[in-house]
Amino acid sequence: IGFNFSKSKHLKLSGTGDASINYGFKVAGTGNNSRGVNIADKSSNIEVEKVEIQNVQDAGIIARTELACDSTTWRDYYTMSAIKIHDYYIHDVVGDGISAGEPSYGAPKTITFSG
Repeated sequence: IGFNFSKSKHLKLSGTGDASINYGFKVAGTGNNSRGVNIADKSSNIEVEKVEIQNVQDAGIIARTELACDSTTWRDYYTMSAIKIHDYYIHDVVGDGISAGEPSYGAPKTITFSG
């Protein structure tokens, strides 16, 4: 993972600073099942801008909290909010460019508790 935000709030990843450079951060070739930017684990209020992502396997940017045995990840208790993603360049990825939100929202999902 190029950048990983886990249980994070009120952050801004910005590749600004030099007007002659379009994308101040570049994530390239981070390996198998890789992600350029990962926003997860109940993160909120995060902005991502001016980032280039290339040659990743899973997705350029993922913004979601996976359902888990922890009930605070369930939709009645948690909503990801205030995620802003703009002014980016994602290319040459195997999976999704951007994957945002819970893909199984509204669909039945079995969770196996251990312990």
